[in-house]
Amino acid sequence: MCLAVPSTARKSHRYVGGIMEEITIRGTRARRNLMEWSQRVSDCRSSGLSVTRWRAEHSIKPKTYYNWQKKVFAAMLAQQQSELSDTVPRFAELPPPADEAQPTPAEKCSGRE
Repeated sequence: MCLAVPSTARKSHRYVGGIMEEITIRGTRARRNLMEWSQRVSDCRSSGLSVTRWRAEHSIKPKTYYNWQKKVFAAMLAQQQSELSDTVPRFAELPPPADEAQPTPAEKCSGRE
């Protein structure tokens, strides 16, 4: 399961050499935990075992597993939405086809449109 983990940790800022730098507090640990649980959820789902059986074999409590599964799925959804928002369709206005020539100002005045 490939997952780019967004930073949801609290952030503070500091100035270094006149440039503002963002510092994440607890961010590294949170991302590492999410990546580890992403792998565990993936392992469970691809094991062929029921979640209950897989959890028992790995000594993981139900509340712990389902809490992390929810976090992993939320991070995946956020990543997908982010990727989709990067690919917003762009439209360009095109001129009318050459066979539908527009009347000239002189033709408009003479009523020969």
